[in-house]
Amino acid sequence: MFNKILMVCVGNICRSPVAEALLKAFFHKNAIGGKAVESAGIAALIDNSADQFSIELMTDRNIDIQAHRARQLTAELVKEFDLILVMEDGHRKHIEKEFAFSRGKVHCLGKWRNEDISDPYKEPREAFVKMVDHVEVCLEDWITKFWLKS
Repeated sequence: MFNKILMVCVGNICRSPVAEALLKAFFHKNAIGGKAVESAGIAALIDNSADQFSIELMTDRNIDIQAHRARQLTAELVKEFDLILVMEDGHRKHIEKEFAFSRGKVHCLGKWRNEDISDPYKEPREAFVKMVDHVEVCLEDWITKFWLKS
């Protein structure tokens, strides 16, 4: 199944660190071991911390992402992970074109709703609130389908 999950957005400072943190928190809360969740960006702002609004909104949920540092998506990362969840269909297409071997393991986080997660980069706090809420809802779909025991 999916034991290594990689969250990917553009800069790896807004959406993917939030998705990474929320899925890690779910696995921890539900004592689901053996899962690795990380993130990267297709045009990462390498070594930058997560956006301040992302940090604040995760802190509001008792999740600390202050240590996060953006990193670039590489062929090695694509090979290493079982499931790569991207924020927009354009990201999926880009990764599949850049790394042809990735086909079949790259999916949109909003796949089950046929929705993209909007990028709040350089937008007001409210755009980040909307993004975090949207990430949570879309993650719940994946969690329900793959990690919640009925």
